[in-house]
Amino acid sequence: QWLSRSEIVSPRSIVVFIGLSGLLLGVYFGLRELYVPSGWRRAASSAVPVGVMAKNAILYAAAMLSPVDMVLANEWVNAPLPPEMTSRLSWAVGYGVLILLTSLGVTLLILRWLRMENSASDQRAVVLLILGTVLPLSTLLLFQSHPSETYLYLPAAFFAILVSYALAKVLSSANGKTLTNSYSLIVVLLTVLFASATWARNKRVSHCAETAHRILSELPRKELSTGGWSILFANIPGESGTRHYGFYGFRGIHTIVH
Repeated sequence: QWLSRSEIVSPRSIVVFIGLSGLLLGVYFGLRELYVPSGWRRAASSAVPVGVMAKNAILYAAAMLSPVDMVLANEWVNAPLPPEMTSRLSWAVGYGVLILLTSLGVTLLILRWLRMENSASDQRAVVLLILGTVLPLSTLLLFQSHPSETYLYLPAAFFAILVSYALAKVLSSANGKTLTNSYSLIVVLLTVLFASATWARNKRVSHCAETAHRILSELPRKELSTGGWSILFANIPGESGTRHYGFYGFRGIHTIVH
């Protein structure tokens, strides 16, 4: 209902959205040219290949379509982190099936929505949300060869609103209380899952920082304050090894070595 209001999603608002996006990109490129003028030559010499862009697009789409966060799944049921998928194929197949089912559900939802009689304000809302999802991703695919979850905050926010908007429209057209309650249940469930995932990720990053602080604070600072020193670190025999995945799997001295 909020998105459907014509004064919120008007042609003018879409033009303003595109203009502000262009302005922000212009500021970015201007600052880059001012402070990193040689970066353009490096970027041109190492252009992202089409195959890499396609692979990254699939990874970004899968990340936004997955209803289960991988770090949270690792926290709760010791599921493998993404780099460990190749050695635990059953989990990889399970993740793949889950994402395919979610993709199918979202596709059927949007197709059902498109078959409905949508008002002009609905159509403008869809255009706005699609632009908000696609534009940030397009720049990443063109200029960044290494995919990262860090880049997905803005596209994921617009995509979540798009899917929620479509779900609300489809369910409200049925005029059924059960379907309306289903929408509320889905939103609450996803909110709990995503909030839990955010908490689990932040807790692991905090634990990583605490470990690094503990190791570094135990160094003999007085002895190291003068002269040149070569310091070697070693893991304690038998301690659990690092499971590399961003900041979420470091153990022991890997928290400071990496």
